Amino acid sequence: MKTVTLFCTLAAALMTFAAVGEEPFGMTASTTVKARGNINNPKSNWTVRWQIKAKQTADLKNDIQILFVGDSITHFWERDAKSNSRGLGGSVTYKKYFGNYRMLNIGYSGDRTEHTLWMVNESKLLDNIKPGLAVVMIGTNNIGHKKAGPVATAAGIKLVV
Repeated sequence: MKTVTLFCTLAAALMTFAAVGEEPFGMTASTTVKARGNINNPKSNWTVRWQIKAKQTADLKNDIQILFVGDSITHFWERDAKSNSRGLGGSVTYKKYFGNYRMLNIGYSGDRTEHTLWMVNESKLLDNIKPGLAVVMIGTNNIGHKKAGPVATAAGIKLVV
């Protein structure tokens, strides 16, 4: 709960710096729900991951203890660093510290706040779960890919939280 409070406080503080009467860079993009991919495209990596997560959610029913939401930083916790060409992954650490919990990780590489807003609010993936803890790591790609400034990114994070 302290982490959520910290994020909300940070977002509110950053938003106070917005110029009066002027939309901060990327505000509309960062705060408007947008699907990351096309669920109807079976060849899309995003669709494949979404379908896996939908099945995992159905299998776990309402028995998820920890929900991970975010971008590649979150997504790659599930990857084995030795099994992919870029050496990215944190599965050993993920399993060590969280392996005794029933988890759902819906992070996806490249996601921005607007994609996470879609996942949380529109995908219906989370409609029937009530995790005890949600870990949110989003916003890096909004700023990192110059899609939004810090004020807009903070506003998107606030909506996700």
